[in-house]
Amino acid sequence: MQKSRLVIALSAALVTASCASTQSTVAQSTTTHKAPTPATLKADPLASAEGVAELTLEQIMADPDWMGRFPENAFWSLDGQDILFYQKREGSEVRDLMIIKGGQGKPQAVPLSEQHLYIADEKESSVAGDWLAYTYKGNVFVRFGNGEVKQLTRDSERQHNLQAMADGSLSYQQGQQFFRIDVRSGLSQQMADIQFADEPQANEAPADYIAKEEQKLIQFVQKERKNRAEQFEYQQQLQQQNDTLAPQAFYLDKRMQWVDGRLSPNGRYLLVAMSEPQSWRDDGDIMPNYITEDGRIEPEKVRRRVADAKPQQHQLVLLDLQKHTQTSLTYNTLDGWNEDVLAAVKAENAKAEGQSYESKKEPRAIQLMADWGWENGAIQWNEEGSEVAVMLEAWDNKDRWIATVDFGAKQLEQQDRLHDDAWINYTHNEFGWVDEDTLWFMSEADGYSHLYARDLDQQTTQLTEGQYVVETPTLSADSSQLYFQANQPHPGIYEIY
Repeated sequence: MQKSRLVIALSAALVTASCASTQSTVAQSTTTHKAPTPATLKADPLASAEGVAELTLEQIMADPDWMGRFPENAFWSLDGQDILFYQKREGSEVRDLMIIKGGQGKPQAVPLSEQHLYIADEKESSVAGDWLAYTYKGNVFVRFGNGEVKQLTRDSERQHNLQAMADGSLSYQQGQQFFRIDVRSGLSQQMADIQFADEPQANEAPADYIAKEEQKLIQFVQKERKNRAEQFEYQQQLQQQNDTLAPQAFYLDKRMQWVDGRLSPNGRYLLVAMSEPQSWRDDGDIMPNYITEDGRIEPEKVRRRVADAKPQQHQLVLLDLQKHTQTSLTYNTLDGWNEDVLAAVKAENAKAEGQSYESKKEPRAIQLMADWGWENGAIQWNEEGSEVAVMLEAWDNKDRWIATVDFGAKQLEQQDRLHDDAWINYTHNEFGWVDEDTLWFMSEADGYSHLYARDLDQQTTQLTEGQYVVETPTLSADSSQLYFQANQPHPGIYEIY
């Protein structure tokens, strides 16, 4: 059992920052910026802290700076040497980025011109461990082992979904396109382009009898169609045979929209999740806002009520980038995919109304597991790109599945099913790969959140057990250890193991 170095360092060093922030003298503030003081109620912070002043309604409603501007959202620097956190400016809602170099000494404000060296919206390490790629404000950076930081993209587009490739390069997603980039030379190439549209054709089929006769009888029309067909075929062959050009786009069902997708580290496959378009609200989902700048009531758009939510179904499509083929993966290989899990409730409701209910099997709405609080997502490839696992949930929240893809049979293969008559948690369901054919995952199968390992030979091993909760598992760089938090000694005390 080990205490977190971050927790210890924060308790020893960051308290200094919060205490210093309560001083009334601006010169003692740890930030390098001074914002104008707004016209708000204020009270004597020192008097309150010493228990001299009475805690009045005026004091309670005063600017919260009197309670201290405490460190917020602490995190490690990219090299793990420094501690960073955000701190509220005095009299302002702006948060400044602060740094404690080496985890010791007084905090200092990080200049705005250097924030890209410390803030990572998304991180991905190379397989060899010789570089760390990350995104900052939608652009891609890479940090090498010697501390050098190199910017790979700089534009108004948003790059994300970083993936370390098996050959040492990096891939990222931009819109519905995937790119691979050499982190040292900066040369990038498009790997896949996803379009939800009909595939282009050289000529459209005649729409009616008149068009059909026109194409049959008019030689000029026939010649024009022949020329277009030849040009189209030429461009198709050129794109297929010339490796310097971008690959052909994949055209998926135009009635669908993008949900998620992950490129395999070997560059062979792209697993895509898509769904029918569904709005997060209806026209009648509004909330009146009475406090506005112009003194008039404004109707604010809000999400729909839970009772009005509609089933959401995700469809998985496996794209073979080498053969340029696409295969839909169905859910009928999952246990309970068509089970009437609400049969007892429906029968009870029907009985209360003097009716009867006959249970029948129907396909359930199944989607990618919502990754609330995760960092890795619901689609996970192993390092070699030889296996991929997906975490799925039933829309009725009664089942969670982990499945891999059988590339030969082009179907899902169930690895684990978690069923709960009440509710499947969004949290306590993280998962990933230990090695090329072994998964680790969290499950509440025994009533508590615990860690499990499963090899693809159908063997599942429970790694932790007992009346406590496991949280935030992290696999070590060499995949030999799993670190996690757990409240084993006491329900309210979490230690690191």
